[in-house]
Amino acid sequence: LLAVDTPFIYAMPERIPSLIYTMLNIISKYGNSYVSGPAYTWHAFFLCFGKQYHEGNLFGRLGVNLLKKYPYPGMASKIMDFQYAYLLHWEVPVHDLIAPLKDYYRVGMQEGNFEWGLYCLLNHSLLRWSTGKPLDDYLTEVEPSIAICKSKNHEITLLMFLMFAESTCNLTGKSASKTQLEGKWFSEEKMISTLE
Repeated sequence: LLAVDTPFIYAMPERIPSLIYTMLNIISKYGNSYVSGPAYTWHAFFLCFGKQYHEGNLFGRLGVNLLKKYPYPGMASKIMDFQYAYLLHWEVPVHDLIAPLKDYYRVGMQEGNFEWGLYCLLNHSLLRWSTGKPLDDYLTEVEPSIAICKSKNHEITLLMFLMFAESTCNLTGKSASKTQLEGKWFSEEKMISTLE
């Protein structure tokens, strides 16, 4: 079930709760294992999304504790991306969440979990973008990230990096258009049909 969570996000997001509850039912019947941590962090995400922040963070910590109990290659970047990008910001200042995401990007890449490693890199970059750091610094940092996404052929993170890079160009006056994403990194006009 964990292998299909990302396709579900993009193809059938309304089915994610059913997927999560199926995983939790299997865990309640057969017990915890190395794949339980991501199921708990998914559940934590939905609890926080439903404004049950305390309960969500408890389930998030359970996922982290299971990662320590059942270490398995490729799980750290997935669990910790949820922790640092979607859960902890309800209790911890955002500035404290940025550096660990870069660390778990490296862990994901070393473990061969390119998908979640790149999600950690993307969320690291998005948090930096939103915390008031100079936007010119952001552009300098995002160019190598775009190259990494291209080299791993990961279209989702590449698309997000390109959109935010173009947004940054708009905000810093480096783009001819101020109200559309049209420029060096991204063409709204060309991408509309693809995105639809």
